Amino acid sequence: MDVLFERFLKKIGIEDLSKFDNCSFKVNKNDKDTGICYVTITSKYCFQYVVAKELLDKLDKSPFKTSVNFLYENRITPDQAFNLLRDELAYNTGLDENHMPICVKNKNELKFIFYGKIHFDTFQPILKMWEELFDELDIPFDISTNISYVNDEMIKEQEKKFDANLRKKINENYNERMDRIYSNTETIQRVKGNYVKTQICDIYDSTGNVEINGEVFYCEERISKKGKQIVTIFVYDHTDSIEVTMIENRRNFEPEKLAQYKQIGAHLNIKGGAERSRFNNELQVLADYVSIDPTPFNKERLDSSEEKRVELHAHSKMSTMDGVCTVDDYFKQASKWGHKALAITDHENVQAFPDVQSAAKKYGVKALYGCEMNMIDDQLEYIYNPSDQELHNATYVVFDFETTGLSARYDRIIEFGAVKFKDGLVVDSMDLLIDPEIPISKYIQEKTHITNQMVHGQKRIKEALKIIQGFIGDSILVSHNA
Repeated sequence: MDVLFERFLKKIGIEDLSKFDNCSFKVNKNDKDTGICYVTITSKYCFQYVVAKELLDKLDKSPFKTSVNFLYENRITPDQAFNLLRDELAYNTGLDENHMPICVKNKNELKFIFYGKIHFDTFQPILKMWEELFDELDIPFDISTNISYVNDEMIKEQEKKFDANLRKKINENYNERMDRIYSNTETIQRVKGNYVKTQICDIYDSTGNVEINGEVFYCEERISKKGKQIVTIFVYDHTDSIEVTMIENRRNFEPEKLAQYKQIGAHLNIKGGAERSRFNNELQVLADYVSIDPTPFNKERLDSSEEKRVELHAHSKMSTMDGVCTVDDYFKQASKWGHKALAITDHENVQAFPDVQSAAKKYGVKALYGCEMNMIDDQLEYIYNPSDQELHNATYVVFDFETTGLSARYDRIIEFGAVKFKDGLVVDSMDLLIDPEIPISKYIQEKTHITNQMVHGQKRIKEALKIIQGFIGDSILVSHNA
């Protein structure tokens, strides 16, 4: 154990230091503004419950505010995670493992199966405390539940085991502890979760645990394969916006709370980890804690710069398919921010100029008139082999290809189909299979209904091109679905 960690443990009141011989210690940051010391404690193995409880209790009552992030050198196994919960139950209630529900241990999840609603309701406060324990120790396991009604004998057995007096005792014990955790946050010296107050614009894949405030402006919902409700809200904090994902029954996100948090316009305080979504690979915050933010959400953006900028590229609603604000909105905002001039450069038209003149005079902001135009290089040639034939008397060949894939460089033609038109009537047609000399993938076979057996022995591309050229002749080519 290094000297710094030894001093830290003694300072928070831990006497038996040998319990932490398998741990290392690092001070990440000492924030003088908030008075919070951010530290990381790395353990070789999962903590035993009595050791973890002593450490967390001492941190809560330490002489200085501390935010602790726990890491583990060896991956925590499902058995170790289960044993931590088992010992927590025994320590706080005296109940042994036989009173625990059946546990299905998965790679990153412990799934508890309850027999009947009474059995499940009895364990509700315990489950909340287990979630809290995993969160405090940064244990990378989720806790899920399932209620089974298929076995009447098991239901009756559990109802006998958890009589009314025992259920009352468990509820009182755990509810009292949960109240103590959440009602005395001002006196507790440990800042939970190691969440760093962050603006959304400063969040990246590697940012880690963050705390953000924002307003909900959009919401999506879906049901996972395991039947859990997944709510994704989109929040904005005047610097940027980001997805926030909440999963039912993860970190106590009950359906009633999710319904409250997904309201458009809700102001939320969110704590969680920044990561890439496994669903769409977008940057998101996977929420650990969400609460309604009572402070008013300041919707007014300010420009506090001493030297004001001049916007030289703004598109109004008159712009072709790419503007959403009116000219009046732009000049009104520019005036509020103290900007002296503003350029409107709509795409492909100048229809907004009369409104620009009026708004500039109304708000005292100088108007800069512009337009964004498309240009073409007059040296480029887009028509090859021109002819003077009249289009309505011409012969057309409408053609289509099937290929081994979408790459023009690496894939090959396997079918050429064409129809020849003259005076609006079909005068000839062709359907030619071509041997690509490479295997056709199963996916392409399903898409085109052309198999390797069908093209085997057919003409190869050099021979096929001569036949195709002979069919086309001097006709005008029309590509189908190009």
